[in-house]
Amino acid sequence: MTLLRLTLMLLGLGPALLACTDSTRELPVPDPAVLSAASGSSEQSGTSQASPLEQQLLVAVANEIILPNYERLEQVATQFASQEGALAQYCSQGPDALVGNDQFLANFQELVVAVQATEMHAFGPAMANGAQLRNKLSSYHVGPISACGIDEIAILNQTEGFELGQRPSNQRGLGALDYLLFNPELKHSCPPQASITAQWNERSPEDQFGARCNAAKALADDLASAAMGLVSAWHPDEDDFASEFSEEATVGQNLQLLTDAMFFLEEGAKDAKLGNPLGIVAACSSTTCPNMIEFPHSKLSLAAISANLDSFQRLFEVNNQTGFDVVISDRGFDDVSQRFIDNTNEVTAYLGTVETDLSFQVGLVEAGGSSDCINAAANPSVPSESLPTCTLYGLIKRVVDDMKIDFVTILNVNLPGGTRADND
Repeated sequence: MTLLRLTLMLLGLGPALLACTDSTRELPVPDPAVLSAASGSSEQSGTSQASPLEQQLLVAVANEIILPNYERLEQVATQFASQEGALAQYCSQGPDALVGNDQFLANFQELVVAVQATEMHAFGPAMANGAQLRNKLSSYHVGPISACGIDEIAILNQTEGFELGQRPSNQRGLGALDYLLFNPELKHSCPPQASITAQWNERSPEDQFGARCNAAKALADDLASAAMGLVSAWHPDEDDFASEFSEEATVGQNLQLLTDAMFFLEEGAKDAKLGNPLGIVAACSSTTCPNMIEFPHSKLSLAAISANLDSFQRLFEVNNQTGFDVVISDRGFDDVSQRFIDNTNEVTAYLGTVETDLSFQVGLVEAGGSSDCINAAANPSVPSESLPTCTLYGLIKRVVDDMKIDFVTILNVNLPGGTRADND
């Protein structure tokens, strides 16, 4: 029994927080609340008095991570969507651009990484008005895209009275761009009875490609405008949410907001992006759920997870003077702080060795590798040669297990409303 758990038992904390983790347990169906909720509805447990270290942490996170992430996203998104940018150059090539366009894929990956870096701090302005700005960036937290709805946008986009803002969130953001720009199949995805797309398949490939490109341009502009809005919301010379975020009177509340958002590592990166499509988490009626792959056409799903992990690590360590590692160590748990750093480094290093794509891995599991995948996820110390993404799930789970016990307890914060403590 570790010193931490012995201390917690003496303090009389409840058994839910003291539950031991077991990599062989039945893995739970994820609760989507962390992916979609505004987060931070609960205050810090225990005392509400702010610690100077906690306030210093929030100031650094706001000024050195969150605002720079949004500024970087604005820069990348604006350039991508500009009249001379990567998207315009791609569209000028016609349908030939759908085959072997490595440079454009690299440009799109840059945009994906910039968006995914912000997913680990989706709170405050990003979640205002039903997460309006976040949904313009990526609606993956809502669920799979509506391919038929995106096809309708390609048709309706340049008609009089069309308003992109009236379309549902699952027809916008990165997922919609992935479908429009990297799906080589130009036929629509709607049922035969759908009236809007009835004549689409009779159009020439050049016409279809052009309409999809015009829709992609509108969606890219929409994404760039959301990034601008987020920079404005956080910037000290504009709405200055950065100062509000680190005010002494609200340190406890906003530390809770931040830690809630960081649990995207579980419900987003681990379960939604890996567990659901691989069938480790029972999220659909089939063995696997390929429709839940985040970027099935550009095949950038693992790049997105890598960006999530990098963002989590950046938030945990912040800088040499402050970070969650510093706060945890200051409270007497250097071993816990170091374990987070070591385990996160291990995940990142392992992901860097994975050379396959998630769609191919899901196919292997569907073809009879389900048991092997579950075993690989439960025993990540022995990497699977054939199913490395299942091992990746297990490695991320190690970090998450510590978050759900040691992290929230030492920091005196609550688990997010959508995340359950393990009961095994």
